Amino acid sequence: MNADPLVADLDKRGIPEEVILLENKIKAEREIERENENPNFVKCEEFNKQITWSRPHRLGLFYDKFLEAFTFRTAFYRDATYPFFGIYLNMPGHSYTTIYSIFQMFWSVKFFFGFLSDTKPIFGKARIYYMALGWVIAATAFTSSLFISYPESYYAVDDCKLNKTHVQNEDATSSGFIYALAIGVAAMGVAMVDCCSDAMVVDYTKRESYKLRGWTIAGSLVTQNVGAGALYLLVGFGLNSPAFGGTFCGLLLTYRHILMFYLATCAIGIINSLFFTYDIPVEKTSGGSSIKIKLKKFWILMQDRVFQRCAVIFMLSPALRLQSSGAVKIRKNWAEVQPLAGSVNATWCAILSAVAVGIYQRFFTNKNWVHSYISIKVIFLSVTLLVDAATIFDVIRSQYFFFLEDMADGIHTLLGACILMQLAAEISGRGLEALTFSISLSNWTIMSITVRMICNLIIGDERYQRDAFEDRIMVFGSVVAIFLVNVLCLAVIFFLCPKQKQHLHDLKEQLGKSEIQARIYFTCFVLLYLFSFLYLVLMMNKSYQCWIILGGNGC
Repeated sequence: MNADPLVADLDKRGIPEEVILLENKIKAEREIERENENPNFVKCEEFNKQITWSRPHRLGLFYDKFLEAFTFRTAFYRDATYPFFGIYLNMPGHSYTTIYSIFQMFWSVKFFFGFLSDTKPIFGKARIYYMALGWVIAATAFTSSLFISYPESYYAVDDCKLNKTHVQNEDATSSGFIYALAIGVAAMGVAMVDCCSDAMVVDYTKRESYKLRGWTIAGSLVTQNVGAGALYLLVGFGLNSPAFGGTFCGLLLTYRHILMFYLATCAIGIINSLFFTYDIPVEKTSGGSSIKIKLKKFWILMQDRVFQRCAVIFMLSPALRLQSSGAVKIRKNWAEVQPLAGSVNATWCAILSAVAVGIYQRFFTNKNWVHSYISIKVIFLSVTLLVDAATIFDVIRSQYFFFLEDMADGIHTLLGACILMQLAAEISGRGLEALTFSISLSNWTIMSITVRMICNLIIGDERYQRDAFEDRIMVFGSVVAIFLVNVLCLAVIFFLCPKQKQHLHDLKEQLGKSEIQARIYFTCFVLLYLFSFLYLVLMMNKSYQCWIILGGNGC
């Protein structure tokens, strides 16, 4: 009697057992072929049932991405903080740089959240409960900020204009740090949400068709940019009263009202994460899922030479946004970009970037990654060099002409992120999605700080206040120097970057592993992280405000 119930049932129908076994063998071979075609494919019947466009589960992830952009760019989009901290409170440059460092310090612990998410699931779910917790932290921080005594503006407003000769609140400059602390804690909460949602993007991506893989990544980037556009409009119009350096005389919105918008966003995020975001259940593996085992698996992944290559690419990617240390001065003093026009343009650039990502995913997703990435960056570098040169030498000094640089920056950043996220999705280890992705982005963060230090050393800050010919030459020299550094980074990426998904998996087989290189990478990562953390701490210390390497003027 056959023990297999399916075979026994078919035997009753008169089908020979040999035929049944042959059909089972063919099915098994087809399954193997499918897995060979898709090396990173993960079986999950429940996923296929839940994740459909006709249900809200998949859209829940995209809602999260929209809400994240609306909140975390509060800290990292300078035009979202400058009207309040820079104009309303009139905080000096060093103090304003300090609060920006506070935001980055809270954000830099992102890889720790990735570690928690991968190793300590809550109620069998590795993502959504951590996302909800992150929203709760951010909501608590924004709520606390509403109970802080709201200060009067540093300068008085007379006849619907900011009168910089009439100081009405000298204590305003010291009032911003408590707000910065609250926003920094909120940024840390949103970092937890962002880390887990990025891991979820990788989870979803692994379950997509191999040839069409990338639509989840594209969707997350598009919705994130739409959220950013909403933030730019809110800040641009909401903080455009005379007290914030704007022109809307009858506008009664204050920064406290903007914080209320952020709080409402966090409340919606909690509900969306818990009830409208599908989190793939954690699979029980024979090897177990303890912290020790997870760390061992990640150490094995770090020994992969392809992983090490990709880590270097993520480290170099911030350099490809490297700009002269006078970029802000060129923008504000020479191009004379107005805050409201800048916010509207940022929204327009966000929409264009989202459209560009959709076009790329539709027509170019299976093209050579190297060629796509290099082409995007070359166009950006060329536009930046042209616009900066025309602005510096007074050929065209117009904020609308300067917006070409913003548009190129927005499009190349998002398209580059789309390619890098596909790269991260392919190299991530099974069950290590959050840790792998957060470590990759931590590479980006620590190198961003290193890049800023290099920018500070390029040229003294005081030259950007003048407009003599020799000063223009010095500024343009810094722009050209940065351009050459970018070209060098592109050359390295051209050598290291895999051509496509299949090429990446082929390289895994060809290049193998290296424990020595893994130890070198880990040592460099730890040292750079400690260095970046020290850099941020020093920036917050007034005793070092003259150091050029920290952004000072040398005093």
